[in-house]
This record gives sequence, structure tokens and C-alpha cells, in this order.
Amino acid sequence: MGSLFDGFHREQEREVVPTPAFVTGSHIYGTPGPESDIDLVVLCNAKTKAKLLEEAGGKYPIRFGKLNVIVASSQEEYKAWADAKARCLEFARGKGRQLTKEEAVTIHDLVRVEHGVEYTGGSGKKDVE
Repeated sequence: MGSLFDGFHREQEREVVPTPAFVTGSHIYGTPGPESDIDLVVLCNAKTKAKLLEEAGGKYPIRFGKLNVIVASSQEEYKAWADAKARCLEFARGKGRQLTKEEAVTIHDLVRVEHGVEYTGGSGKKDVE
């Protein structure tokens, strides 16, 4: 039986993405509950993003169980996610407590504007086709 990514492996071998994936969200700077997902930000090309979306049922967010895969489609979008994570952590440390979801969303919104990007990787609870 073949891999879910048959046909992609040769292209991926040629494509080097030196940027690591990272976890963000309530597990890092919030208060995760029993139903909280784990948000993993990855940077990948359009073909890989399409394949992940297909394997996740064709809807955003791209989920596999409790794993929410947030796909950054450009270096700029990836940097915005990373900067927002850093600012959320800084804010939480400054306040001496975990962030609320509303506080984290506000920080992410501000960082997106500063970076001039829209998040295209799908985060949150809403299913979008």
C-alpha cells in the first residue's frame, strides 16, 4: 500500500524547508481544557497544503484528531504566526498569568496587520470548505 503522499516525495526531496514547525495556542500561552486541540504551525507549498486539506476531509481547519495543522503558505505568514506566538508569551509573562482566548486572538489580529498578511492555514473551531 502506498503512502498518502505518493507522487509528492520526489518534489519534497528537492524542496528544502529549513523552517521548523512549532506548537502555538492554548497549550503554549493559554489554558487548555480537555477538549482543546493542539495547534501546529507548518510552512509548506501549495501542493502539500492541498493534500493535507484533502486528507482532512476538504475543510478548514485541517484536523487529524486533536491535532490542528495550521498551514502557512508563505514565509511572511509563517513569520506572523511565530511573532504572534512570541508576543502572546511575552504578554502572558508580563501579566503573570495565561492568556484568555480573546486576548490571544487580539494579539494575532494586530500582528497580522503589522505583517500585512492574512492567515490562510485555518485555525479555530469553524469548519470552512
